[in-house]
Amino acid sequence: ALLPEDCTLLKPIGIYRSEVDASRPQLMEWLHGLEY
Repeated sequence: ALLPEDCTLLKPIGIYRSEVDASRPQLMEWLHGLEY
């Protein structure tokens, strides 16, 4: 996918957050709610 012209790319912060893995079910539910 192409990014829009006004998109700003941020550098990764390099810190792993353990709650990221735990948030996957909530993310998938949110995407399903968008009918994606």
